[in-house]
Amino acid sequence: MHPAQVAGAITPVPGGVGPMTVAKMLENTVEAALSGVAFGEWSLSKLPLELLRPVPSDIDIARAQTGKPAALLGEEIGILPSELDL
Repeated sequence: MHPAQVAGAITPVPGGVGPMTVAKMLENTVEAALSGVAFGEWSLSKLPLELLRPVPSDIDIARAQTGKPAALLGEEIGILPSELDL
């Protein structure tokens, strides 16, 4: 069976871009992040964390956090400014 036929059985989008593709891309991203930290290639600074009870909803947690600028994150993981489209 051709790979496109297999992908077509999993997702309705031609070429296999769908939930399974997104899940695999996310898995690969997490594995790359873990290896980057484990091998000392990245010098990530952590955002502050305050544990609350009762635990707030995901959206409330996201709204309460001040994000890290993308340029700073790129610098911490070794992405050159010329490689980052802000």
